[in-house]
Amino acid sequence: MRKLLGVVGSQGAQVLGAASREWNDVLRENRINNGTTLDMAKVGENAQQLARFFEKHQELTALTLRNYNHTLLMEALKQLPPAFTFPKLRSFAVPDGLIQDAEINELLDHFFSRTPALTTLDLTGNRMGAAGARALANSENFKQLSSLYLQQNNIGAAGAVALANSTHLPQLTTLDLTGNRIGPEGARALITSTHFPHLTILDLNRNNIGAEQIQLLRHRFGAQR
Repeated sequence: MRKLLGVVGSQGAQVLGAASREWNDVLRENRINNGTTLDMAKVGENAQQLARFFEKHQELTALTLRNYNHTLLMEALKQLPPAFTFPKLRSFAVPDGLIQDAEINELLDHFFSRTPALTTLDLTGNRMGAAGARALANSENFKQLSSLYLQQNNIGAAGAVALANSTHLPQLTTLDLTGNRIGPEGARALITSTHFPHLTILDLNRNNIGAEQIQLLRHRFGAQR
């Protein structure tokens, strides 16, 4: 996105118009059930425009952010009114966004606190680690969450145990932790957890959980994952 700094007069108006057209191209919705995919690499660093986009599309039901830019998102969210929410957003995804634990905490404070209806969260292929998983597990923002996808986030056994002990995910039906190195300890904690009364799918592929835990997994959930 072209930066609009120090532009004046008719030339400035032309540049502003061109930038506006570019922005509309960037934010042309790929609508599937009122959902939007936003490529943040094409947005540049215009946090004000992103904030306006959020205000215009406050009733989105699904949002996927590709080529994730954490700084840009945080700056845009800070420009929104404190009481602003996404009241109908049910699905949010940031695939391969390189999100780390400190950024998870900022998302919890500034974004997920604005998504009261969220039911599906997909953070596949990020870098949250055990600390990020622990932050998610301790958050009170996910009371309605039913599907959580955290494949390949290197949360380890400690992160799995934190999720297993969470009392803040009462509606969870699907939990995918593929490729997280949780081992037998993490698997055992999840399989025997009493905090997920509605859980029907627990995907622990590529975690080296061992034969005993595989047997327990099949005993509880059948011949699924």
